[in-house]
Amino acid sequence: MNAMTEEDYRTTYWPNLEKAIDHLLIQNPMDHISISYEQIYSYVYKCVCQQHSELLYKDLMLKITTHLQQVSSDLQIVPQGNFIEYFNIALTQYTDALQCIVPVFIYMVCILMKCSSFEYSFH
Repeated sequence: MNAMTEEDYRTTYWPNLEKAIDHLLIQNPMDHISISYEQIYSYVYKCVCQQHSELLYKDLMLKITTHLQQVSSDLQIVPQGNFIEYFNIALTQYTDALQCIVPVFIYMVCILMKCSSFEYSFH
């Protein structure tokens, strides 16, 4: 595996992951957006094995936090009579997205443990 620089991570890997996460976070629960999970797993695997797991984690947390702040802002301007309906839609979108996002990044933890074990076995 070729070495991945931080610039590679910032210009190639994270933008593609971010785009996929955005699609998952904003899709309508009734819509299906085609996303290559194989490609997402591949990017996560490469980032973790190339020692960019900390960047990946920080970027993911920032992305999710920013999204939730936007959802909160959007909900604050919803007319009171429609709040429950809009809250339900936002919650459903978010939980549906998490069902796709969490397994990929749990995989990151497993890969990190395997890569670390592999790395330490040669020291």
